[in-house]
Amino acid sequence: MSDTQRTARARFGPARIGSALVLAVAIAATPLVAQSAAADTVDCTDEGCDPLYSQWVSVMGPDRPPSPLPGFWGAYTGHNCTGYAAWRLITNGTPKPSPRPGGAGDWASLAIEGHYLVDGTPAVGSIAQWDSGSPYSSGHVAYVEKVTPTQIQVSEDTYSKELPFRKRTINRNSGSWPDNFIHYNDVVPAPEGPSIANAYWKLSNALNTPKDPAYSPRFGTAGDIPVKGDWDGDGDETAGVVRDGEWILTNDANPTTAVPAGDRFDFGQATDVPVVGDWDGDGIDTFGVVRNGKNWIVTNATFASHLAGSYTTQRVLDFGNKDLDTPIVGDWDGDGVDTAGLRRLTGWIVTDTPFTAASIPEFDAADIVRLNGFGKSTDTPIVGDWNGDGVDTFGVWRAGEFILTNDSVDPLNINAVLAVATRFDYGASTDNPLAGDWNGDGFDTQGVVN
Repeated sequence: MSDTQRTARARFGPARIGSALVLAVAIAATPLVAQSAAADTVDCTDEGCDPLYSQWVSVMGPDRPPSPLPGFWGAYTGHNCTGYAAWRLITNGTPKPSPRPGGAGDWASLAIEGHYLVDGTPAVGSIAQWDSGSPYSSGHVAYVEKVTPTQIQVSEDTYSKELPFRKRTINRNSGSWPDNFIHYNDVVPAPEGPSIANAYWKLSNALNTPKDPAYSPRFGTAGDIPVKGDWDGDGDETAGVVRDGEWILTNDANPTTAVPAGDRFDFGQATDVPVVGDWDGDGIDTFGVVRNGKNWIVTNATFASHLAGSYTTQRVLDFGNKDLDTPIVGDWDGDGVDTAGLRRLTGWIVTDTPFTAASIPEFDAADIVRLNGFGKSTDTPIVGDWNGDGVDTFGVWRAGEFILTNDSVDPLNINAVLAVATRFDYGASTDNPLAGDWNGDGFDTQGVVN
């Protein structure tokens, strides 16, 4: 394989599909063989790799092989390296490549044919690929979970009954370092966003009341991403944090003690941007993430369902630009259902289309409204129902100042100038802004966390 071939570029393939499950001619699966890579470390096997292993088994079943269930991207059914790698990419919102990947030893050459980047540099979300030969007679593929300057961690499955599903760490100087890394849809690290330094929250029940917060919770640890939501449907929004893909929530309006171990669950990845909304209008806020700046993955499952490990997701594969946009969520038309939006520079892009399908390529362009500027490009966007009319509108945070508008989205007047309804100082310039209905009175009010 030439250097020119290895650096052929086109970040994404030419086709997108609405359904991740594709039936095609079977891809050759590759049994793993035991290898003498003493420098490698097996980090976990089978159930020890939960929740990932259980999620995979729930899709493909426990048998090695055969399995009555269909494979992904034309892979053999049952457990094997190609089927697992395809499924793992699908869960990251990767459209079916063209041409389809083929047998494990052919993934790199076929990816180059499809103008995907293939090189020697690992990235989270890339596919580690070994050519046919030693140590794998027919090649092998695995999904890259972590990358450091000297190591990678991969997750992988196998056709062999002798070897389990596993995660393993591979050292760069070991004989089992992959031949190639295929970049179908790398997981892009989330842009620097709000994170907690001291876990102090300051929440007010009225706009423009800087000195007397109604609640002063202590919740989270340094580095957590703060979130808020009505987790139990009682009308009050309460605190939460996201820590490397783990969600930790409370229904207490003013928590001061450690979070019980049961009040946490995994959803998404450490590099995702968390979002919260009432996606189905049932009065309960549930969870979502934005991956790679454009792949929205949300669920209507409640907190309790997540703790039980039972939930489904809805996905939109293409809404946003990681280099330009900040994801926002709001009920833009007052129908009780929260939908997606973006803050782009000084403008706002919103849609009233709900998340209803298991997976769709993108929102209908006819349902997307783009609005002129409100605030500066360096402001932090916030969203809330500032006047209690049931419709969420925009606001910005500017170094300790809240600037809010009550002007709602009007698709017939997208050039309207959004008027400032109120502006006031609250908190310090180093705080992270929040807005929520902290007391259930139907009005969103300000908060900060540091």
